[in-house]
Amino acid sequence: MTQNSAHTGKLYVVGTPIGNLGDLSPRVGEAFAAADAICCEDTRVTSKLLMHLGISKPLVRCDENVIASRAAGLVDRLLAGETLAFASDAGMPSVSDPGQALVEAAREADVPVEVIPGPSACVTALVSSGIPCEHFFFEGFLGRKHGDRVRRLQRLVCVRNVARGRTAVERTTVVRAVAVHDEAVVEGNRRAGG
Repeated sequence: MTQNSAHTGKLYVVGTPIGNLGDLSPRVGEAFAAADAICCEDTRVTSKLLMHLGISKPLVRCDENVIASRAAGLVDRLLAGETLAFASDAGMPSVSDPGQALVEAAREADVPVEVIPGPSACVTALVSSGIPCEHFFFEGFLGRKHGDRVRRLQRLVCVRNVARGRTAVERTTVVRAVAVHDEAVVEGNRRAGG
């Protein structure tokens, strides 16, 4: 583990609005303004957010395809004293969005990480559903491929047997929701012997 020095920068992990810019907290603007550069999932989305805030900063694309390969170089920048912010397109980085690899690498190098809370699609959907949410678990995306989804659903059936009475939240696209529902029904019927 690298020793933290007085010259080490800081990584801001920034939660961003999930559709309503009115949900933007003042701390988001402060973190973006303090950053030397902003790492983001999609530069087009983040540039619109920065334009709304009246902030101009260099953007570094860090989507799920490149973040793992860029994490070491970004940590080097942090260790050299730069302050970086990371934002996903909408919601909280690392929760079903890129960011985890960078946070892990920064923590491993003893770089300070400050999270700027923001809206969470998972919690927002759960609360608005009316489904009991005192105890729940978040599974994230089930997968794009049918086989991956079926394996995850099989695992979820086992988890649900252990966690009776707890709400399960899975993330999917609207287009995939019907297929996921049908796969869950088939898997549930198979397990029930139907």
